[in-house]
Amino acid sequence: MRVKIRPKKRKSVALKMILNEVVLAVPEKVKIDPESILNNYLKASSKFEDKLISNQEFWQKLNFWQDKIKVRPKRIQIRTMKNSWASCSSKGFLTFNSLLFSMPDYFADYIIIHELLHFKIPRHNKLFRSYLSAYLPDWQDRLKQTVKFLVNK
Repeated sequence: MRVKIRPKKRKSVALKMILNEVVLAVPEKVKIDPESILNNYLKASSKFEDKLISNQEFWQKLNFWQDKIKVRPKRIQIRTMKNSWASCSSKGFLTFNSLLFSMPDYFADYIIIHELLHFKIPRHNKLFRSYLSAYLPDWQDRLKQTVKFLVNK
C-alpha cells in the first residue's frame, strides 16, 4: 500500500483513502513532520478485528441499513471501480466497488451507511456527519482502523 503525503492549502490535516493508496493532506504552513502525523494517526488503538466481509454478510448488512435508514435505492450494483469505494446517483442508483470484499467488515458497514445517507443528505456537511455519527458513532475509529489495515496490507 502506498502512502502519499501532500502539502495543501488547507487549515487541517485530512486523510483520504483511494483504492491503492492512502493520501495525507497536510497544511503547507504546518511545521510538524508529516511522517510523524501519519505515525500518530496509525497508533490509534484497535477495537476491531480485520475479518473480511463475505458476499452474504454484505447483502445482509445492506438490507439491515436500508431498513434502519429508511432508504431504498432503485438499483444496486457491484462492479470494479478505479477511484472510489462506492457511489450513489441522484437517479437513485447505488454502486459498490467489488474490492469491498477484500476489506474488513467494519469498513463495509461504514461505506454502506455513508452511501445510504447520501440519499438523504447529498453533501459531506455538518448535518451529514451528525447523521453518520448517530447511526455509526465510531465511524472515525473505523476509518483509522481501515487506514491501518491498508497500510499494513
